[in-house]
Amino acid sequence: MGRNPVEFVKHPDTERVVNGLRLHKTSGRYYRIEGKKNRVHYLRQGRKGVDYLRQAVYEHECWQEGKEPKETVNLSIREPMLDDFGSDRSIMFDGEVPISRKDMAAYFRNQLLSDPLTRAEFADMVGIPELREIHKLANVANDLPLALIIKQYIANKTFKQPRQYHDAEMAWGEFVNSVGVENLDDVTVVGIQAYNKHLQTKPATRTRENLLLTVQGILKYGRVVFESHRAAIEQVKIKLNELCDTGIPKEPNPQPMKVKHYLALLDKSKGSKMWTALLHAALNFALHPTESAELLLSDLDFDEMSQVAYRGKTSILRVAAMWPRTATALRAYLDSDEYHQGSEYLFNDPEGRSLNVARIGAYLRRIREDSSVVFDGIRDLCRTKMGTENGVAIAWVMGQRRGEDDKYAGKSADETRKALAKVENAVFGERPTF
Repeated sequence: MGRNPVEFVKHPDTERVVNGLRLHKTSGRYYRIEGKKNRVHYLRQGRKGVDYLRQAVYEHECWQEGKEPKETVNLSIREPMLDDFGSDRSIMFDGEVPISRKDMAAYFRNQLLSDPLTRAEFADMVGIPELREIHKLANVANDLPLALIIKQYIANKTFKQPRQYHDAEMAWGEFVNSVGVENLDDVTVVGIQAYNKHLQTKPATRTRENLLLTVQGILKYGRVVFESHRAAIEQVKIKLNELCDTGIPKEPNPQPMKVKHYLALLDKSKGSKMWTALLHAALNFALHPTESAELLLSDLDFDEMSQVAYRGKTSILRVAAMWPRTATALRAYLDSDEYHQGSEYLFNDPEGRSLNVARIGAYLRRIREDSSVVFDGIRDLCRTKMGTENGVAIAWVMGQRRGEDDKYAGKSADETRKALAKVENAVFGERPTF
């Protein structure tokens, strides 16, 4: 039998090896050994905003000194230490972490220019409301460091396993090293081609696919958080999708859901306003399960009766006319106790987390009448019922590229209304809204 996959642990501030502390690389957990076999693990896993390594070191040192760990100690994910900056002028940031004045200013500058929540909070704190619009100043250079994107992602993302934080950092680090630049606006086609070349060094197609999907997921998060950089992030995502080959075929294999199966799902979801709204939105807007889970309330316009959003897979702006029955279902959900405010995601749980593919799939398997019924079939059903009369409008709904057509025609939900009306009539006929 082989040895357990363990490694020594270095202190996050001094880089010295912490005596007696180990990391189990498979599970991603820190532990110490008491006696010969008794393994003692540190910290609950996946706590939001907590630096797992820092807390493990802190608890281990307390144990060595015979002290009880204190709940008040700041163990949140931090900015780089003073030694990382090489500056002899520093102040105490967040009460205990030394950071140079120059780099603290750079950090807050990027936060103020990139994050609308930070601007609003800081403007209220200092009593200068004009700071909310500081990012609109014409002479303000607004670089977005790639390092800041991953820092925000790690600090705010909640994973079930600690090693998922490490996997995200590793995937992003490989991407940044390949493109060879520090700021988002400096990423070039040549850099992305270099990243694709790096992906080809991975022996397994699934590994290449997972790495690329992780990078695209981090960029998708950055698109929401760094509002002023949304267009630039979309361009990077488009080029990644175009230039990176993971070896997994991208050709579609449509399997439209039968109308009777879709209507059966609706009938069995009458007891839940959330699932009723989600099923209507998935058909109306031609959404995959992931796209349904990540639908934003800000994507919907009930006055214009439309949905406008960037499609995650292709980073192309998609538009769709909203059916009155879909608007009714969505409003009923938003007015119900099932909707939890405080999250940018439309479909969420009491903690503000969005639905995920696993939950959607589990629900579908529980209520479906035929094992061949899969959620992706709803999007395929929408596409097949639109026919071929207006290919440009259909591409807008589906979030697909139409080349020069997109440049000459301004995307309008009204242009999609006729194509989507065909879908509604084919699926619902004279069926009442509820």
